[in-house]
Amino acid sequence: MNAGGQTDGRVVPAKPPNKTEGAEGAHTHSGAEAVEGRRPAKGNATSKTPPGRWTGTEVRSALERVREKAKARMTTLYRESMRITRATVRQAEAAMTAPCPATSGSVARLHAHLQQTVGLVRRVLAQTRARVLKGDTHHPNKVLSLVEPHTEAIRKGKAAKQTEFGKMVKIQEAEAQFITDYTVCATRVPDGELWIPSLDRHEQLFGRPPRLAVADGSFGSRANEDAAYARGVRRVALPRGRGQPRPRWFQRALRWRTGCEGRISVLKQRHGLARCRYHGIDGMQRWVGLGVIANNLWVLGRAGPPARRK
Repeated sequence: MNAGGQTDGRVVPAKPPNKTEGAEGAHTHSGAEAVEGRRPAKGNATSKTPPGRWTGTEVRSALERVREKAKARMTTLYRESMRITRATVRQAEAAMTAPCPATSGSVARLHAHLQQTVGLVRRVLAQTRARVLKGDTHHPNKVLSLVEPHTEAIRKGKAAKQTEFGKMVKIQEAEAQFITDYTVCATRVPDGELWIPSLDRHEQLFGRPPRLAVADGSFGSRANEDAAYARGVRRVALPRGRGQPRPRWFQRALRWRTGCEGRISVLKQRHGLARCRYHGIDGMQRWVGLGVIANNLWVLGRAGPPARRK
């Protein structure tokens, strides 16, 4: 372009540039031809995390750091609690070894109770050291309660209650919803091991083996079936999974056994077996026995007197 405003060459029309908003409100452009803003073509989109959002890896890392901090904090608190507990145990042992001027019956009972409690607390210290400090979650003979040291953790595979605490009770029932025997197991045993003692107990009570014996699938095994037939039981209904022949009498026996589950619910809800109000293993046996007696009295009351023959 010369001084008079005339061009020396040909005028070539250029594509109008795209205008964007500048930092100060002016319209700026870069380059002779600015490309218009378009969406990326399909298949070429990039997977970028929007600002202010975490990726899955970052979330997992953050949660892991939080868990590690909480675990370290819990370990510190457990160590402090164990230190205080050990000091208390030493004071209790010193009190037990101190000379006593008079040994009355009440003092002797307190001494025995304190000695038992000290032994339980030492077991709690040992299992806490193994579980929290060493990571051993399968420590044997766990103490779940200082008041009821016989309490056990029971896992029966229930969805609503994965872990229950108490003692396992075996209920043995005959016809007409009448409970003939019960057992409060001292320790948790597999259900299959209660089958033969139940048959022997029935024969001891009635002087003969049962005509029909049925239980749930946890009792089912070939050894238990053979043991029942060897004792003179005519029919044995123990479900052992698929492929087992199930005639009509077998199916009727299983339906009758299903009704026994309702008896357990009645014992818990109506007769108080959901929670024992007595202390100790002896108190639990009395509580279960009273519930069984109450159930049998209720069954007899519903039955009424036998009908007179004309």
